Amino acid sequence: MPWSDNEDGLARCLARAGVTLASLRERCSEVIVFGSRAAGTDGANSDWDVLCVGDGATRRTRELDLVWISASSARHDAWTTGELASHVVTHGRWIVGSPGPWVPLVAITSQTVGRKVRWIQTHVDTWRRFWPRCSPQLRARYAETLRYNFLRLDYLLRYQAVPPRQSLDGRFAELSDTAEWSEAMAAVAEVRDDFVSRELLPRVCRSSG
Repeated sequence: MPWSDNEDGLARCLARAGVTLASLRERCSEVIVFGSRAAGTDGANSDWDVLCVGDGATRRTRELDLVWISASSARHDAWTTGELASHVVTHGRWIVGSPGPWVPLVAITSQTVGRKVRWIQTHVDTWRRFWPRCSPQLRARYAETLRYNFLRLDYLLRYQAVPPRQSLDGRFAELSDTAEWSEAMAAVAEVRDDFVSRELLPRVCRSSG
């Protein structure tokens, strides 16, 4: 499909959220589509992921994730070493403007990896406390969330930008039967204990929750 057709689809999605593409062109120095829509791996139910460089409020709906960052904030380490920034630079499509001065600053560093490791540690600690009171459905959803974050960590540890979710599914298909991988991820994240081994990793490594 030509990208112009995709841009028409984006315009319709924005309109349903009360935003016009024309207004973004006026307010933003850059507008970048990222995620599966940019990579061409989207499906019928895929949402639109859009990064706007300028002054505005992030907006999320069922079909739209409209993320804003100011031009000054885009040059700070907190953004340039972030997981999302590296994904946008690697997989994004600029539909307004061109890559700004923040783009050459983007890098996956030990800070990037450290933030992902801490995210996993924090969430595992939280769910360790609440697990006994969780329904099977909630446990399955959490295991899926943790699975995708282990997969993202797998990319970041190799200093590679995290791809769209469909590519993560492909990576999981390669790794789902490899016990060594799941244990290595747990060790790197420093969350290896009986709860992780008995409750979490068996669910994380299943092809379905």
